[in-house]
Amino acid sequence: MTQTFKMEVIVTLNCNGLKDNFVYVKELIKNHECIYLTETWIQKSESHIFSEFEKEFFIVPVFSKRHNSGRPFGGTTFLLKRDSFSQSDVIIQEDHITVIKTTLQNTKLILTGVYLHSSGSDNNIENNQTHLATIQGIHRQFSTTCESIIIGDFQCCPTIPNTRRHSQPNTLSPILTEFIRGNELIPVDMTIGSGPCYTYHHLSMENSSYIDHVLISTDLSDIVETSSVLSPHPCNTGDHLPVTISLKTACLQLIPETQPSPNTPTTVPKFMWKNSLFIEKYKEKVKEHLTNSQEHNSTIDSEIKDFYENLKYSAYES
Repeated sequence: MTQTFKMEVIVTLNCNGLKDNFVYVKELIKNHECIYLTETWIQKSESHIFSEFEKEFFIVPVFSKRHNSGRPFGGTTFLLKRDSFSQSDVIIQEDHITVIKTTLQNTKLILTGVYLHSSGSDNNIENNQTHLATIQGIHRQFSTTCESIIIGDFQCCPTIPNTRRHSQPNTLSPILTEFIRGNELIPVDMTIGSGPCYTYHHLSMENSSYIDHVLISTDLSDIVETSSVLSPHPCNTGDHLPVTISLKTACLQLIPETQPSPNTPTTVPKFMWKNSLFIEKYKEKVKEHLTNSQEHNSTIDSEIKDFYENLKYSAYES
């Protein structure tokens, strides 16, 4: 076996209505291993919109609610590529938080999607504190066995020193800042990020802010390659920009063995191991090969491989 590395890219987007923004979101799904969407505005009766992705992705939707009049609101969806993520179990699946315990290649993760309330009222602030407290509890419960990635729309920008990637703080900013510090998380989109320095831009006015983020456990920083806010795209009909993080994960691959020639036996029948003449011949061949191999300087790994080959071909020759 050999160790290779694979780049896994995670993206989050407040899509501002999945049906209206489906062309752009479909491109994101095609080019990323994990996608977390907020404000999908998709009701349960419209769940067929995800059917074309079900074979390739593990999908965790939270369907939107409908006002007495007007369009639905809210709604989130996680999509995890099955080739990359395994053993995925949903821990929480609610309107503003989705938590999934999963394995990315050989790394165990607690993957959390966040869609917090806006900062408009005291009630919203209290609700957001409750959501963050829930996430903190799960983060600490699994801190010895899993790393954390928390992504989504936080409705605010934390105060992070030594970075120019920030926007005007609001009433939620101190709460998120304390949450990040208290749980030893890194907002990688702000510390190493690239691209535009905003994630929300009003479609008809000049208002913009930096409110979508990617937070990771400190121990994950060694495998983070990049993080970026993607530039505006003509197909993106929403008012948010996607935020991405690229992870360089290790995976083990089998090395194909050299195919034997048609005349070379690939197995030794079991009954041969009860034949005294075969056993005697086998011992002689093993001794001969071991004597020859001791004449060469080699590494431990190559010696183990050579020893295995010696046993195999001694049996073939006998």
